[in-house]
Amino acid sequence: MTQVSMRVDEDIKVQAEALFNDIGLTMTTAFNLFLRAAIREQKIPFELSRNTNAGAMATVDELQAIKEFEDNYEENSKFVNVDDLKKRINMMLEGV
Repeated sequence: MTQVSMRVDEDIKVQAEALFNDIGLTMTTAFNLFLRAAIREQKIPFELSRNTNAGAMATVDELQAIKEFEDNYEENSKFVNVDDLKKRINMMLEGV
């Protein structure tokens, strides 16, 4: 692992942290997901949006599945799109 340092407008950082928190991600996890998908798809790959439904926060199991996915990135890098990624995370949550 390496550390990345970047300059970001304070207001943008605060807003991004609030958004990612609502989705159930840390800034680091969101940034890593973005970079990996961008490299795989060779473009800005997806859009995350705030879900305002009650209970929209990621569960501990969902966060663990995301962590497992990141830890096993080489094995999981074969996904072509976000839908495949979602299917794999759901499979991990179901213990398949």
